[in-house]
Amino acid sequence: MKLRPVVLLCFAFALLLAAALPAAAAGPAAPSLISPAAGVNVPEPVAISWSAVTDPSGIIGYNWQVSTSSTFGTVILQNSTNGQTQDVVSGLANGQYFWRVQAVNGQLVQGAWSAASSFTISGTSGGPAAPALDQTKGYTTFHPREVITFTWSSAQGAVKYLLEFSTDPSFPVATRGQFDNIPNPTMSFAIVDEGAYYARVFAVDANGVFSAPSNTIQFSVFYKNPLPAPPTVISPVGGGTIALPVTMTWNDVPNPQPSGYEIQIAKDSSFSNIEIDSPQLNEATRTELSLTAGTKYWRVRSAQGDSSPTTAALTTWSKAGSFTISSAPASPVSLTPTSNPVYSGNTTAIAIQLSSAAGPSGAIINLSSSDPSAAPVPASVTMPANTAWMQFPINAGQVTGDTPVTITATLNSGNASVQLNVLPPTLKSFQFDPTSISGGATTNAFAILNGT
Repeated sequence: MKLRPVVLLCFAFALLLAAALPAAAAGPAAPSLISPAAGVNVPEPVAISWSAVTDPSGIIGYNWQVSTSSTFGTVILQNSTNGQTQDVVSGLANGQYFWRVQAVNGQLVQGAWSAASSFTISGTSGGPAAPALDQTKGYTTFHPREVITFTWSSAQGAVKYLLEFSTDPSFPVATRGQFDNIPNPTMSFAIVDEGAYYARVFAVDANGVFSAPSNTIQFSVFYKNPLPAPPTVISPVGGGTIALPVTMTWNDVPNPQPSGYEIQIAKDSSFSNIEIDSPQLNEATRTELSLTAGTKYWRVRSAQGDSSPTTAALTTWSKAGSFTISSAPASPVSLTPTSNPVYSGNTTAIAIQLSSAAGPSGAIINLSSSDPSAAPVPASVTMPANTAWMQFPINAGQVTGDTPVTITATLNSGNASVQLNVLPPTLKSFQFDPTSISGGATTNAFAILNGT
């Protein structure tokens, strides 16, 4: 995502916006710069100050700018005050800079800029240490809309960080993008516009003072940038016979994307008869609960942004792995409650996993409960055809103490059980509305229970 720079103060935005408005009257006079003295060598942070000016409509603020040029062709820092005639400048590398100030009156008319003055940064005397920015994750050649991950060292004294990116290594205010208030030393985002980019990061302390900039790194964002190699399948790969559920794993690509993986499972090695196609996967693993019997082939690829304005940038497919789902009669593998324990009167669902899919007519699974009054279950449930996983609901009965109940599912002489704990209702919360009243007044009290 490419961002326009964000002025740090809402009030500052109004002041800077005035530059785009036609002048209705002569603006206020230019301030005179007071400190630092022209040409002085100073450590940062730098305290700057200027003279106050007056105007018939009043002065509501001052804008200041910092540039590496006396002509201010490229502004690298700017901000505003709410009428104060001093501020603090930080976040500069060692070197010479020029600065100037203008006043803004009560009609949002900007006055003339002051004459420029210069100072030279020669180190730091306070503020947080500068972070060390790592190279981008995976590689440096990305595609539009490909999420890029930046990491950097933690900086002593930092409470947050700011990251800037630009196609100009001087990071001008007018064209750079930035993310501020980053709590941890990492940031991930995607850029839409093509270009050769630069990035740097700053540490910010509790007083809002910036560190010197980190080292600058380079990377590019182009539709025609190379794609990484596809993922590598890990397991299962040997074609062996296994029972459901089956978990497939693979190696991450160098720069895995959020929801970036796609997996296909087919009944043939040419992938002309695909049984499962699951895109937008986050992790380098996938568990399938229901597959038909027989030999399966599987492969995976990843999406890495866009290769054109209308086309996704996709890696090639991985080499295929294979496995065989047993054709033996299905039997229960596991029972899993969606919530455990469950309070009296509340409903939970129990998932049944079979070792293989039910046949074309489905399968009738017998159920039993060791305490039907606490956890009643139906006598049986029907697994849908060609499916190996389903859920059925249980509405917990009334109990006076903690009650463990064993639920059992049976099919084709096989069974699986789970212990469900049923609890009596307890007080969940008790509150007043309103919480503060005068003597003699009334309030409402609300008691909420776990269960019914």
